[in-house]
Amino acid sequence: MSITPSFENKSIETVRWGVIGAASFVANAAVIPAIIADPGSQLAAYATLSGGSGLPAERAGAKRFADYASLIGSGEVDAVYVALPNSLHLPVVSMAVAAGVPALCEKPLALDAGEVSAIAEMAAAHHVLVGEAYMTQFHLRDRKFRSYILDGGVGRIEEIEAEFTFELATGDNYRWKRSMGGGALLDVGIYLLDPILELAGATPRIDRVERKLAGDVDLETAVELSFDSGLGASIRASFVPPKRQRLRTHGTLGAVEMENPFTPGPSDTDIRVERNGEESSLSTLPSNPYGVMVSEFAASVRDGTPFRRPLDRSLAVARLLSQIAATR
Repeated sequence: MSITPSFENKSIETVRWGVIGAASFVANAAVIPAIIADPGSQLAAYATLSGGSGLPAERAGAKRFADYASLIGSGEVDAVYVALPNSLHLPVVSMAVAAGVPALCEKPLALDAGEVSAIAEMAAAHHVLVGEAYMTQFHLRDRKFRSYILDGGVGRIEEIEAEFTFELATGDNYRWKRSMGGGALLDVGIYLLDPILELAGATPRIDRVERKLAGDVDLETAVELSFDSGLGASIRASFVPPKRQRLRTHGTLGAVEMENPFTPGPSDTDIRVERNGEESSLSTLPSNPYGVMVSEFAASVRDGTPFRRPLDRSLAVARLLSQIAATR
């Protein structure tokens, strides 16, 4: 049975958003501007337990609430965007669902597969939309990359390589705290595993896991996967420099690869193709994935159209992440 809930048409013309965790970098750099720019959305309210005055949400005229529960229960928002440390996703999203308020929550949706499953079941039971804010798949180039491969552009897929590394500064950052859902694999694993699972269309075996630890979190995790089809895949998630993003798919006819595959911006429009020994490129129009994600979620809130990232997709990635984390 599908865990994706159905929704009633509330006949909302403009979705009033509340931002929970309005001091978050990604909220201020990307999602709040996307909400403000979307003609079908309004930045109505925000709540933060950190940060003082002068936040972008305040400058935009949004109403500030003293705590998350007050915002969710105010009746002044039609949806919330949750930009909190990973350990707070389950309780805050659950609070929103119980109040009948749709929630777009930063990735990863929760700490493990059990928590994601709990969110999905609660959303289905209450008929409330919940989405994971995994923005990459809303970029036009990412969608073309995947469709090109799935349509046979590289022939039968033989190997996928995915790598996301960057330097994370030490300090008071939840990513360094296991109790708050820290670690490299949970932080960027969704970028690496989601395209592999979609392109393979199956669940893999975990052949090898190697970790480097920093205290009680993984500084780096490298994994080798294999599928019954013969496809092999490798991923590497790391807080160790140099900064690097790589997503390369090899097949019997060639290979495809992109620059900056996981955090693309409007200027990222090209896909490199190697086919039958010749090099070429595919191109798309410029695209803001945060803007598309916000717009599509708001449309789903307004009229009940399915959100591009259903919760069963989020759960599939969470299950594999949990299996990798449990592999010794």
